[in-house]
Amino acid sequence: MSEKPISSYTFGDSTIAAERLRILAEIFEPSTREFLETLMDRRPTRIADLGCGPGYTTRLLAQIFPQAQLVGIDSSRGFIELADKTAPPCVRFVEGDVASPLSSGPYDLIYARYLLPHLSHYHSAVLQWGNCLSVGGAIANEENDWIETNQPAFRTYFEMVAAMLADRGQRLDIGAELEAINDWQPLLKFSSQLVPIRVPEPNAARMFVPNLDVFRQQPYIQKNHEEAEIQRLKADVLAVIERGDPSRMVTFWRRRIVWLRPAS
Repeated sequence: MSEKPISSYTFGDSTIAAERLRILAEIFEPSTREFLETLMDRRPTRIADLGCGPGYTTRLLAQIFPQAQLVGIDSSRGFIELADKTAPPCVRFVEGDVASPLSSGPYDLIYARYLLPHLSHYHSAVLQWGNCLSVGGAIANEENDWIETNQPAFRTYFEMVAAMLADRGQRLDIGAELEAINDWQPLLKFSSQLVPIRVPEPNAARMFVPNLDVFRQQPYIQKNHEEAEIQRLKADVLAVIERGDPSRMVTFWRRRIVWLRPAS
């Protein structure tokens, strides 16, 4: 019997978390747009954006694929309500568990970015998504192979995130694991590319600071870290925003991978 995938978003769905996702969307939109534009020739007419949050990637998909009807799916009612406020006519947002069978399929394209680390058994989830594809449909996914930084505060931050995810049975950087999967029936790997995305340290710090406020509420953090430790780390990350050198980069080694559902 296959294990049921369990989804749990480590960074929460508060107002602070929504602001973090806004910053993340702003920083990573150019690289994600580049990836999605490589799929334009597929001309999908039905697209699902999984783990859509407040809808930034969903609206980007709508810009790139104006002929398509889109469904953004997220487990957070608060995020869905935020997304609904600025939904284009071609977009519908739905509260739902992306680790369960998807409704309203089949889809020609299913997209997810930085979602699989929050699923305890992501293999099962991806196979379920594959069953929701039309014949010839594609799953396009972006995850990190690893994150390269010489900034001590960032290294401490990533160690904390990785340990917190591991406590939930999840993993931070799983791009290399995905690359190692060559035949994922009924899915076939169509393409896999590792690209460096370089982000100035002050911009990266803007993404990380909101999480440190959310982390205080996490049982793992409360059990393993003193409040003073979180405060010091937050101060160090804030210092990067205020006085950091924008010529110093954090490199996100991003895995762009596409699976297809071939004809039987």
